[in-house]
Amino acid sequence: MNWNGAAGFLDVGTLDGIPPGTSLRVTFPDTALAVAVFNIDGRLFAHGDECVRCGGSLGRGELLGPIVWCPDCDWAYDVRTGCVRNIPALRTDAFEVRVLDSRVMVAPTVGLPPGVA
Repeated sequence: MNWNGAAGFLDVGTLDGIPPGTSLRVTFPDTALAVAVFNIDGRLFAHGDECVRCGGSLGRGELLGPIVWCPDCDWAYDVRTGCVRNIPALRTDAFEVRVLDSRVMVAPTVGLPPGVA
């Protein structure tokens, strides 16, 4: 992982390293903040890695379509929004993801995904 100083994004690896239907857990080096990057049918989404209920790693959870299941408490999250399934008021932090020359870049600051208020 490397910082892309010009854009301020963290380079977390190649697009090929996160095939559709998989996730990658990364930790920001300066803050120890863990983020899970999910590939859903070629679209990338990044969220805080901790389950809001029990703190389990969402990046280690089972990913079925756009839903990831916390491996510790079985709460389900929609990775497109970060919202807990059936409790949309609860959600994980979202991080912007960009792909630059097949490199996956994650913003170091929290932001809401498109369509979520």
